[in-house]
Amino acid sequence: MILPKLIPYQAIPMDVSEEGDMFILAFENQFQLKVTSRMVQLLQYFDGSHTLERICERVEQEMNMTVGADELLQLIDKQLKPKGILEGYAGKPGHDSAIMFRTALMKGTAFKRAAGPLRVLFEKRIAAVSMVWLAAAVGMTLIQLPDIRMGSLYESASQLVLAFAIFILSLFLHELGHIAAAFRYGVKPRDVGIGLYMLMPAFFVDLSELWQIPRTQRIVVNLAGIYFQLLFMGISGILGWLIGSPAFLFANIMMLLNVLHNLNPLLRYDGFWVLTDYLGIVNLHPRIKKITKYFLLSSITRRQHYRAQYQNVLSTLSQRVRRIFAVYAVLYSIAIITVLTVIAAGLVRSAAAWSAGEPGQNQGILLVFGVMLLRVLILVCSKVKIKKRRIGGDNEL
Repeated sequence: MILPKLIPYQAIPMDVSEEGDMFILAFENQFQLKVTSRMVQLLQYFDGSHTLERICERVEQEMNMTVGADELLQLIDKQLKPKGILEGYAGKPGHDSAIMFRTALMKGTAFKRAAGPLRVLFEKRIAAVSMVWLAAAVGMTLIQLPDIRMGSLYESASQLVLAFAIFILSLFLHELGHIAAAFRYGVKPRDVGIGLYMLMPAFFVDLSELWQIPRTQRIVVNLAGIYFQLLFMGISGILGWLIGSPAFLFANIMMLLNVLHNLNPLLRYDGFWVLTDYLGIVNLHPRIKKITKYFLLSSITRRQHYRAQYQNVLSTLSQRVRRIFAVYAVLYSIAIITVLTVIAAGLVRSAAAWSAGEPGQNQGILLVFGVMLLRVLILVCSKVKIKKRRIGGDNEL
């Protein structure tokens, strides 16, 4: 007899623009689950005193829904057990991240003392003055663009190293900005580390608990990294002017390009999370994939089932958000198709060069393909591992 029981958790209302209430379930093992109000009510029956059959009865009586014991078993095996949120099963919750080879370097709480004095930068008056500083920093950098001489930087190895050192320091301060803002609103950062995103090295801060605070505060945290980076760019510009070193100007240009790169809303950079919180949409990219899939299937097969699934994805969004979502979905799809086309064309050129006996001409494309293949192998291995856990844990309840 199965008496499922969830580990202790807290149901926290989410600030989103969805039709109907959304909650985030924060479990004691740090796993978080975004669910509807109906799912919150359903999971309340997973208290260790109800059999699956009794849960089905209570759902029908109290929620006016019909659910079968086999559906509950599927929920347990595919969702609850692998995440380790069911008592008697020591699963390990995964991390839904686009960053490959995530490597945690330290805990975010280690920065609490350093972030404390920086919280003042988020006070309204200080932030208003800082905006003037940011505008001056950007303007000063743009004014100096016509005077750039790339050769002057490469003439001295020390200047080149200094420029990259200043830029890397700005990346660290970028992450510190997210951390300081998170502490400002009572969110505890988890891990701070490095990894690969879009085949490029990237620092990251795990702010999984950010969903527990209001949207306006989430947007501030999302923009805090850019805020700190631009503040530092102003300081760097003044130091460069005082010292007369071109390295500071080149570092500032790299910072400015990095800021523009981070504001890109199509990939999971800061701009993406700002847009997500502004719209109040949970799981933006997965929804785009679903709506594209069902739209294409309904258009090709003309089956009503796919049309209904397509309408179901849109039904939870308001009319205003739906229009913005549609535009974003088109732009995102175009971007993905463009990237895949470029990669495919590069692979074709690499194959042609390889057959012509000149493999060295396209080593970059081959490296990209190798990393993508490695990513696929990692995903396959993780799926196999999860499947083995499910098979091995069937008798643990």
